[in-house]
Amino acid sequence: MRILLIVLLFIFISPIKAEEIISSDEILIQTENKQASFPGGKEALKKWLRENTNYPEDAKRYGTILVTFTVKRNGKLDDFAVKKGVSEFLDYAAVQILKGMPKWEPALKNGKAVDAEAQVSVRFTPQNQE
Repeated sequence: MRILLIVLLFIFISPIKAEEIISSDEILIQTENKQASFPGGKEALKKWLRENTNYPEDAKRYGTILVTFTVKRNGKLDDFAVKKGVSEFLDYAAVQILKGMPKWEPALKNGKAVDAEAQVSVRFTPQNQE
């Protein structure tokens, strides 16, 4: 009887590991954060840009325009701004093209959709140089 009492006392006094006293209901599941993205990913965005970007006939220059914008938590796009432009004409054309994009998948922070900034480059080349 004494031995049983000593064994039981030893079991209760010995250090208990934290995971032994935490139930599965109390464990927080860490969710990944993720950047906003075009539906289908980068390859789908490249395809969409190829299909929707044409060199404007009135343009006398060509080049790459870098445009930033906000992807809202509902996936809609807003607040377009030219970060690196070529000419006023082509900069405007690039923004108009990007405004025609479908809704994006919003950024996630701690598992919740949040507004986030994104950027896309629009490349204009003359039709005969593609």
